[in-house]
Amino acid sequence: MSKKEYIFTALKLFVVYSLLWAVLSSFKFSFFVISFLFIFSFITPLIFTLHLEKFAFIKGIKLIGFFIYYSVKSGLLVAIYALAKKIKLEPIIYKLPLRTTTPFSTSMLSNIYSLMPGTVSMGMENNNLLLHILDEKLLDEEFMEYTQDKIIEVFEKDRIKK
Repeated sequence: MSKKEYIFTALKLFVVYSLLWAVLSSFKFSFFVISFLFIFSFITPLIFTLHLEKFAFIKGIKLIGFFIYYSVKSGLLVAIYALAKKIKLEPIIYKLPLRTTTPFSTSMLSNIYSLMPGTVSMGMENNNLLLHILDEKLLDEEFMEYTQDKIIEVFEKDRIKK
């Protein structure tokens, strides 16, 4: 990233962070808050970089739709579990073999699974993502593989075979 791109990115982040702070704090700003937002805006691009040449934007939008659909579906299942009078849950630890190649895509995969109701990412072990699943009936290995494929398509587009 060139110096000009870095400064432009940091300024855009400052605007986004300021708007977010304004909404969350009912527009209560102080010198300390503005200073912190400014510094944080310039540090963020140094820590988190997304190589846009490897990012597939349209597939990213489709991934959001895919996530919302499955989140609602699994949320309804968890709600049924919560409302059931007598339910016998069988929680499991599932080891998902990872095919992602970058830390960013692995992190995104882990976060998507953690946002799904009834599932929490626990960590990694020997190139496997460890997932705690509320009930064995919620485990959908086909969904797990499909999600990993989608993450690879969006964040590792240079790996997609044409």
